[in-house]
Amino acid sequence: MKFKILLLCYLMLASSPPAHSADLKLEIIPLQYRNAGEVIPIIRPFVGTDGTVTGMNNQLIIKATPEDIAAVKQVLVNIDKKPRRLMITVTHDIAETKEGSRQSIAGRYSSGNLNISAGIAAERGTGGGIGLQDEDTGNIQYRLNNSRSTEQNNSDLRVQTLEGQPAFIESGSQVPLSSRTAYRTIQGVVVQDTVEYHDATTGFYVIPNLSADVVTLSISPFMTQVSPGHNGSFNIENIETTVQVRLGEWIEIGGYQQQSHREENGLLSQQRRQQEQWHATYLKVEELD
Repeated sequence: MKFKILLLCYLMLASSPPAHSADLKLEIIPLQYRNAGEVIPIIRPFVGTDGTVTGMNNQLIIKATPEDIAAVKQVLVNIDKKPRRLMITVTHDIAETKEGSRQSIAGRYSSGNLNISAGIAAERGTGGGIGLQDEDTGNIQYRLNNSRSTEQNNSDLRVQTLEGQPAFIESGSQVPLSSRTAYRTIQGVVVQDTVEYHDATTGFYVIPNLSADVVTLSISPFMTQVSPGHNGSFNIENIETTVQVRLGEWIEIGGYQQQSHREENGLLSQQRRQQEQWHATYLKVEELD
């Protein structure tokens, strides 16, 4: 008999709702600017261990204590606001400097039946030369030529988006590349010409998140350019990074520097060529509203 009474008490306790369930309240909260998927991960810690939060589109369904619901509403005041409109600018600065020098000696000597000549006089250019000439025996020429050129190529890309929303922009063109293939058949050799198009584009993908006047961006800028000479090769640059920047400030998010040096020596001449290339990528975020 005693065992039956204990078992009955246990079943009654197991079937009865928790004592604190009466304190939970169900409420539907409409959202103004955010959707439920954005907000739920943020407010879930505020509903307590016994509370629940679900939702769809622009509505939240919360089951929690009145105190926890009040805390959630306070959080929503700060996060369910009109998204700020942003302008994101990515700039690619490319500079290339080429330097060269050439010095040579050329001469001719003649005496009677003997004629001797050596070297080829350098073409006229920036620099100077020295010449010695004798009407009877010939002449000797020394020339030094220097050259320097700088090219700059800057490109800007701008896109507008809302904070927290992804954005993408791309510009450029398709470059045709011709190729020729020859293969043998029973009728003879067949030559086939084909044209393939390759993208030469510049752009970036970005997701900005704003806190006060500081923007955190997950950004992936890219650039594909035809190599000098248009010989079918491309220069490709890709960056993937997360950065923080204050509104209105420029920051550098990537770049590189390349150098090349070439020297040629002849019997009576010497030629040097040096090339440097800089490429820097900068970013700026501005608020439009």
